[in-house]
Amino acid sequence: METLQLAENIVQLRHKYKITQEDLAKFLGVTKASISKWENGQSYPDIVHLPKLASYFDISIDQLFGYQPQMTKEKIKECYQELAWDFANRPFEDVMIKTKALMKEYYSCYPLLTQIIILWLNHYSLAEGEARQKEILESILELNERIINESGSTVLAGDAVIMKAMVQMQLKETQAAITTLEEILDPRRLTRQSDGLLIQAYLMNNEMEKAEKTAQISILLSLLGLLSNGSLYFSMKQSEPELAETILKRLEAVMEIFEADRLHPNVSISVYYQAILFYITQNKEKEALEEFKKFSNCCIFMISQGIRLHGDQFFTKLDEWFDSLELGSAPVRNEKLIIADLLKMLENPALNMILKYDEYQYLKKYLEKDVENVNH
Repeated sequence: METLQLAENIVQLRHKYKITQEDLAKFLGVTKASISKWENGQSYPDIVHLPKLASYFDISIDQLFGYQPQMTKEKIKECYQELAWDFANRPFEDVMIKTKALMKEYYSCYPLLTQIIILWLNHYSLAEGEARQKEILESILELNERIINESGSTVLAGDAVIMKAMVQMQLKETQAAITTLEEILDPRRLTRQSDGLLIQAYLMNNEMEKAEKTAQISILLSLLGLLSNGSLYFSMKQSEPELAETILKRLEAVMEIFEADRLHPNVSISVYYQAILFYITQNKEKEALEEFKKFSNCCIFMISQGIRLHGDQFFTKLDEWFDSLELGSAPVRNEKLIIADLLKMLENPALNMILKYDEYQYLKKYLEKDVENVNH
């Protein structure tokens, strides 16, 4: 918690309103010596005097103490990146203690609580043992319920519902997750048309910049949804090789058209990795190697360019939007942990078929060298 500034604030407020210590003492019914001790930090006002003090200066008690129960958007972003770095470099439980202290200090700052949930969701697997991981997931559920019921924000509450379902899935409470999601994600709901309506409204109001920006955001999110859901569909159809290969070709065609490897490489990496495993199970070594080359190029590009969200020649209005997000353009996990995850993917025994190739050895050495550089 930031240091409370009661003494300094009393002095500043007195000077601001040109009030003497005698005037303030008379109003509160205390001695001038008491006021002097408060201002020098030698003692504190009795609790019964705090409402009177705040009322006298026409401020809240929080303002009197210099306490800010709400954290600014920029401060939230800064705290998240600092804690993400801590999770990558410090003992897990030490960082959990730090996040809980921050949460208690700003327990009514729901945007911050939302980011703490995201932080825990992206790092709980670092906890030692399944029991501890489950405990953290259950704590996330409690925080989500608080945001849903008390935040008063439909946006934050909506995000909390989605994250609640994510946790339920991790806890293998699949029916609960289905119940949580079915109503809000019903494809028949008119909310599916909201993006197009907003774009049309901007056009009718001659707000061309906003219309273009909203259109680009909507297209990007639809693209990412298509690739993410398409990847799931591809994994569902592994037992039907011909159909699975058709799905993969269409996904990769979309990725090529939108240059997804450069625009959003982490999504492409997921598709390519699934494709490698698919071709290995089909004993198609040549095809598996071709997918591995794409996977490798995508990993190297993502790390060499810095793991940041960005636009391109098509999505020309997105950089400003990314900067306006709660975390800005930064990833939700520290770069060190992202590289470590990529190395774990390479250690999958299923990749034995392609261990002999130079492309595999080169990528592994590149990632190992890069994670060392991050450590230093």
